[in-house]
Amino acid sequence: MQTMSDDVEPYDIFRHSWLRYLGYANELGEAFRPLVRVSIVRALYFVDTSYIIADAIDKTIKIRNTDKSDRVALITFSDAILWQMMASVVISGYTINRITWTTGRLLTYVKAYKRIINIVPTATGIASIPIIAPPIDNLVNRIMNYTFRKWFKIN
Repeated sequence: MQTMSDDVEPYDIFRHSWLRYLGYANELGEAFRPLVRVSIVRALYFVDTSYIIADAIDKTIKIRNTDKSDRVALITFSDAILWQMMASVVISGYTINRITWTTGRLLTYVKAYKRIINIVPTATGIASIPIIAPPIDNLVNRIMNYTFRKWFKIN
């Protein structure tokens, strides 16, 4: 976990490897919403939620293996769930949804061909994911450091 005084986080497979992008499965669903059935979008939210739970369990097991108390394990689990929900679902989901929606609206406004109106917003949404991920992750770290982690003295 990152501390308030340290901007360098130790390597975490769920946050620093390609697995991090599983946390953006729901954004893929939002980007593809104009082209696929709602059941596919919901399935991608399930993938995202599974990733979030796996990350929280991983963090909790690592803490429990260091003989920390149940309280510390619960705080660690809560920290991971909150961080992932903000970074992987709430902020990023809303951002991709609005990027995709706005792109579609602009194309409709300029009276683009229907095929372009369906495909370009999806492509724009997908292309935005790797661009928005690092700033959102950094924002969520700062939010967590000045709220939850400060309140529970997580260093």
